[in-house]
Amino acid sequence: MCIRDRMLFAYAIHPIICLMSSKISPFNSITRAYCDDIAIATANLPLSIPKLYICFCIAAEAANLHLHPDKTQCLCIFQQGFEQLHQYITDHLPQLLTVKL
Repeated sequence: MCIRDRMLFAYAIHPIICLMSSKISPFNSITRAYCDDIAIATANLPLSIPKLYICFCIAAEAANLHLHPDKTQCLCIFQQGFEQLHQYITDHLPQLLTVKL
């Protein structure tokens, strides 16, 4: 990959990362990115997931940057958060059922 490709990717992903950060900031969250990897820590994952999913849909439409659920991982520190997240994904976002919880 040439330097120009990396720069174009950075220009495309930056506003998407900013959008994600702004959407989940009320949930005591932090967003970090390195190359094509995005890490997000949030105090309220069940409330953050729907907002993040919308951001990933926008990224897919706007820049052809797609979320790969089979390469995505979520870590819940508390059992209750895990149960809420699993139930939300099952009920509302079945396309994310392959996310590793």
